[in-house]
Amino acid sequence: MYEKTPKSNEEESDFEILKGIIQNAPAEIEREFSTTNNPWLACVRTQLQGMLSYLEFAHQSKEIDDSAYQEANNKIIALGEHVKVLVQQYSGVDEVLPDDIKSEILSKINILA
Repeated sequence: MYEKTPKSNEEESDFEILKGIIQNAPAEIEREFSTTNNPWLACVRTQLQGMLSYLEFAHQSKEIDDSAYQEANNKIIALGEHVKVLVQQYSGVDEVLPDDIKSEILSKINILA
């Protein structure tokens, strides 16, 4: 997961942490996938959960307004639902997730765009 690396003695804001999680998500998904027995889609879910948590924290601390929060939250929910369908579709032990589907998911991972 994203590690805090403050540039000074100040703590990073929840919104900055969220942006870091998003930026590092593709690498973190691959890291988790290569170091655990978790399926690739489960690794995506790990990142989505972190994003959801920090999105909520940023909203609660007024670092993100209601409209931007709702838009980003809707993107997380939609991507999560899409991943859920893919988990059911590719649930077999021998099922390999095609690269084009991975690319599609990674292209939608920036919930702030």
